[in-house]
Amino acid sequence: IALATIGIIDSGSNTVTVSGGISGSGAVTKWGEGNLTITGDVGVGKILISQGAVTLGKTGTLTVSPVIEFGSNNATLTVASDANASFVNSLVSTSIGNGFIKAIGRSLVKGDSSGFSGTFNVSGNLRFGDGATAGAGDILGSATVSLADTGSLTFDLANSNSLTTFAGTLSGAGLLMQIGTLLALTGDSSAFTGNTLVDTNSSLSLGTTGTLLGSAVTVNDGGTLLLGGITNQVSNLTLVNSTLYLGAGESRASQTITSLTLTGQSAIDFSELRGSSSLTISSFTMNSGSSLNVFNYSGGTTSLVASGSGFTDLQHVNFYAGSTVDSAFLGQATLCGTDIVPVPESSVIIAGFMMLAFLFWGWLGNLAQGVVTDRSA
Repeated sequence: IALATIGIIDSGSNTVTVSGGISGSGAVTKWGEGNLTITGDVGVGKILISQGAVTLGKTGTLTVSPVIEFGSNNATLTVASDANASFVNSLVSTSIGNGFIKAIGRSLVKGDSSGFSGTFNVSGNLRFGDGATAGAGDILGSATVSLADTGSLTFDLANSNSLTTFAGTLSGAGLLMQIGTLLALTGDSSAFTGNTLVDTNSSLSLGTTGTLLGSAVTVNDGGTLLLGGITNQVSNLTLVNSTLYLGAGESRASQTITSLTLTGQSAIDFSELRGSSSLTISSFTMNSGSSLNVFNYSGGTTSLVASGSGFTDLQHVNFYAGSTVDSAFLGQATLCGTDIVPVPESSVIIAGFMMLAFLFWGWLGNLAQGVVTDRSA
């Protein structure tokens, strides 16, 4: 079908199939409670789903270039199981409807989705960005994403110079993957129980309000996880040659991680925390050959607390006063009660004793000189 102006397709309560695609500069309005199935590429200017459903049913790769608007709360767009759809324009909820998107197949969203406040029901693969798609600002608006156990949500945005934020709701048992830098997950993820993967050299921030307490979170090589809240945000965390930053947004925090597993050389950075702050670890596992550097540690201000098992071998945990291993080395870790604290190197201890001895003998000398002066008087 080729449209130059406006085309209205009323399916009634039936299923209508458009074999091939729809093209032209016009717009399509979908009426009727039934389903419109399109088996080819969609290249019109706009599709308004006022009622019922539109199914993208082409087998294989298809390009969806129009703006897609949703004119009612039950207006539904479905990506069929055999489809690999690429949305290059905006997804928009309207004042009279949020809309519903079923991602059964593979869906790549390259356009602006900040105006969509409806629901994604994902049993296939939903991906935002292709590594080259800019992602600055809000993404998905206030949308809800529900991941089936077979579903995945991937962010792959080229946003190295600015922050992209998803402030919507995330639930389900699928896979959440972050590829790239500076994605902030700040909405309600309390009902999300699937796995979270932060890819190599990628960064995920939970801001001051985001949580992944029901998710097993893995941060891969060179990746970072930033926690900016004052209370618990992550429960089950694995660091693989990666870094956990604390205090990205707050100067004080008290967080507990139920299970922390280390592989390779990883780090905990107290970052901006300068008030009385603590990180409590309930279960601690260091795989063979692993080490942990604790940066920006300040005794009496920031504290690392052990409240469970796995803290018997801390010789590969090192504390530093600054942000790198070139900063002042405070010592290797030991367990003092429930606190994991640095023990200074023997050379530092000896130097300290020598300084005390010097001060002591100086004091004795001054005392003796005072006695002699008194007698001579």
